[in-house]
Amino acid sequence: MNKHTSTPWHVTDDGDVAAIVDGVESLLADTLTHQSINRFNHRENAAHIVRCVNSHEALVKALQTARKMIPFDYKLPGIIEIDAALAAAGAQP
Repeated sequence: MNKHTSTPWHVTDDGDVAAIVDGVESLLADTLTHQSINRFNHRENAAHIVRCVNSHEALVKALQTARKMIPFDYKLPGIIEIDAALAAAGAQP
């Protein structure tokens, strides 16, 4: 599987289009290309995507660290959620 474009990503905005770009300003996505995108909050959507992508790796590492601190395979609320979040991210506990 190929890796995604290196982070951090950021949003540029020319007033009409919010674009998601990488560190060398290569266009990764824009928010007005597709008619199905809600044009009323496209800037907020782009900012949300960038926040999610940029924080993903650190959040996965934090969850993995927290899970390793639990010595047994407890199935308690919180632990179940950590395991589910790691699975959804495609990461090992």
